[in-house]
Amino acid sequence: RPDIFRVGVVRDAGGGVAYQRQMAESIGMDAAVVYYHPQAVLAGSPWLERYPLVRTYHSVDPAAVLRLNGDRRRACLSGALGSAYPFRCRLAGDARRLGIDVLPHPGRDPMVPRTPAYLEALASYKVSVATASRFGFALRKILESVVAGCVTITDLPAYDDLPVIEWEAIKNLRFK
Repeated sequence: RPDIFRVGVVRDAGGGVAYQRQMAESIGMDAAVVYYHPQAVLAGSPWLERYPLVRTYHSVDPAAVLRLNGDRRRACLSGALGSAYPFRCRLAGDARRLGIDVLPHPGRDPMVPRTPAYLEALASYKVSVATASRFGFALRKILESVVAGCVTITDLPAYDDLPVIEWEAIKNLRFK
């Protein structure tokens, strides 16, 4: 029906671009919800220029946040390693020399909740290196690192000024 305003979610504007464009056209999309800064999204998916973009942000369930203990290791790097993550790959190659532990990617199976275990692993570190992708996307890892109480180091482009994290939602953190 032409009187219904149709909004599509473009979750990863750097991958599956042709498929996402086809899906948008098939539903007659009027606007797109995107998880990343429009400048980064349009660089990877210029076809979205003709649509209004509504930015949303990754979230973490406050129930998944842990209490932190005082026995925390130095620093970690986590996430997939591949051509979409050049800075992360370079750091992983130098991790031993830099004193950084490399954690495996937590996985993407939507039927298996991995966030609590991943946050627990992150919370055992003082510092988390949470890189953006080569597309400049503010990946969920950045938020998860902050929520886990880590000093978070990222190469997120300066133009992507993330909003303040709602600390009220995670007030049960205990820093020692």
